[in-house]
Amino acid sequence: MSTHPRDKYITVYGRKPVLEILSNPDLEIDKLVIAQKVQGAIIKDLLYAAEKRNITVLRWPWEKVNRLSRNAKQDQGVAADVIVPQMANLSHFLQYEAASFYKKFQKIHLVALDGITTPANVGMIIRTCTGLGIDGIILPRVGCPKINSLVIKASAGIVFKSRILRCEHIAEVL
Repeated sequence: MSTHPRDKYITVYGRKPVLEILSNPDLEIDKLVIAQKVQGAIIKDLLYAAEKRNITVLRWPWEKVNRLSRNAKQDQGVAADVIVPQMANLSHFLQYEAASFYKKFQKIHLVALDGITTPANVGMIIRTCTGLGIDGIILPRVGCPKINSLVIKASAGIVFKSRILRCEHIAEVL
């Protein structure tokens, strides 16, 4: 069972959204990536915030930043990988964690998402499920939007605290 890198991180992109997550001490940030030729006052603010928190800063070619963000039109040459300890590969969860969960709570309540095309709806569902105490939200990489700034905003940041269980296709799970 291989773990996909996106089962551990949420990549946040765009200058202001990244500055916002850098200012949140509750979020653990793996790295900040800035395109090589990007400059300006907000870039100085990003570098200062990263230095204050001792976060690795990488200067990459613009195309490489675009590949990381997966949104060349909106990343503005800035992206950061946020470590989300509650996010896991679904197979790993079922194989290693579900038994201890079951012993503790007697039942495991999971919600599976599929065919939802609007990122804001994914965010609102994640926020609602977490508020209801759902143990995990199954979010396939195929058939649902990826977790991006729109999902994060609609979840009111709750996505960073929710147990998101990732899989390739929902059919393999069900």
